[in-house]
Amino acid sequence: WLDQFGMVNRARYSNALNLTTNDTGIRIEAIPLFRINHPPLFIPWHDIHSPTPVTFRWHQLVQVDVGQPRMATLRLPPGVFQQSPIGTNVPT
Repeated sequence: WLDQFGMVNRARYSNALNLTTNDTGIRIEAIPLFRINHPPLFIPWHDIHSPTPVTFRWHQLVQVDVGQPRMATLRLPPGVFQQSPIGTNVPT
């Protein structure tokens, strides 16, 4: 998913995130313009918990906790989680 809206804790990334998923987790990286101060981040699926649908302004997102105990909160588009191990746990 290219040029996506998302949030990491309180930081908003308006159409500035590229998201990649595979069987083991999700890779989050900023678009090239912002990459200099934002290195790519990989989060394994087993570290993502408590998926909850939320709306931020007009964006439909899924909010998840990262880590146990929680180290961060992510809010990303629902499509990112559809093919993930937590996809079936996202309430509608």
